[in-house]
Amino acid sequence: MRAAEMKERPNFPLMRQTDIQSIYHMQMPRWLFSDPRYADMSLDAKVAYTFLLNRFQLSRRNGWTNERGEVFVIFPRKELAKELRVCEKRVAAAFQTLAERNLIWEKRCGRGDANQIYLAPGRPRVHQRPLCPGGTVWRFKNRRYCGS
Repeated sequence: MRAAEMKERPNFPLMRQTDIQSIYHMQMPRWLFSDPRYADMSLDAKVAYTFLLNRFQLSRRNGWTNERGEVFVIFPRKELAKELRVCEKRVAAAFQTLAERNLIWEKRCGRGDANQIYLAPGRPRVHQRPLCPGGTVWRFKNRRYCGS
């Protein structure tokens, strides 16, 4: 698609095709939004799970596994709260939600030791149509979108 002519320009630089490769990013699983088991979770829980997934890759590379080969993550709530720039209470609530939805399981390691966090593999349910609770579905270029 050809870009529309820009007669006005913002006062900040815009991304170019080559810029995306130089940005550190995390991938947030789309199924956290589309699967009805997880779609109504708070954004805090979804972002926390994304950070845990990112940390999972590091743990896997470092060989942090139990005797069954299951990878565990060390990510204290205080540290995650600092990264997310939220209070520990919000991170604790996000962890509780993730545990209730069977997305994480924590092995308590005792006084002074960080918990080992195990992640469940995401097994999204396949949907024919996107979820649109309370909204309307609209089409654009043969794709369905939710709106209000």
